[in-house]
Formats: sequence, structure tokens, C-alpha cells
Amino acid sequence: MLMSDADPSDAAAPADEAAAPGDDVAWLVPGARPAPAQALQRIRTLCEIYPDLFSAMFVIVATHPGVAREMLAQAVKQFRPDAEAYSVSDMVSLFVSIGTGARDAFESVQRTRKTAGRKAASLPWGNAKD
Repeated sequence: MLMSDADPSDAAAPADEAAAPGDDVAWLVPGARPAPAQALQRIRTLCEIYPDLFSAMFVIVATHPGVAREMLAQAVKQFRPDAEAYSVSDMVSLFVSIGTGARDAFESVQRTRKTAGRKAASLPWGNAKD
């Protein structure tokens, strides 16, 4: 929906309210199960937008958590010439590694930031306490 098409009464809706089934982003709601044709079209678009295989797969796995990894692998192989060399099993392993590696890295940064003491900045505007 374009901003010019927006209904002014929609502006008052809470931001944390889940997307309605007709909204363009309803498929991103946790637990959403997109129709196979819709998911396939989105995956095709993402494969066309992202120039490298890693970026395309990263975005696809992040935006389609409700779709089986095997299905994602077959779809990516269909739309990415650089994925032809991999078997479906290899592609599934790549999807799992992207998800696991990203989570591990995220949690690692969280752990180091929680336990590390903050050092005072040497800049005059950095002396304020948090």
C-alpha cells in the first residue's frame, strides 16, 4: 500500500499489532505459512535481487522460517544458476549453517557485550554516564 493510499484511521493502529491477512507483510508474521505459489514468487524475486548466493540464501531463510529447508533449497536451485553445482542436501546444509552461524555469532556478541565493562570515552562529550 502506498502512503497516498493509506487510510488516515490506520495511523492510529498500534505498531505492535500483528499484520492482517490481507496486508503485504502478513507472510512475515511468525508462524505464517505462505501458499507455495506465493513463497515461490518471493524466492524468485529475492534470487534476482541479491547478486551473490550467500546474501540471497540469508534473506530467504530469514524471511521464510515456516517453509521447509528442502523446499527452500529446491526453489533456490531453480532460480540461481550458481546453485546448480550443489545437491539439494548440500543446499539444505548451507541453509542450516547460515541460520546456525548467524545465531551463534549474534549470541556471542551479546555475551561479550553483557560481561564486558564499558570503558569511558576519551572524548569530552563521551564522559556522560549511561
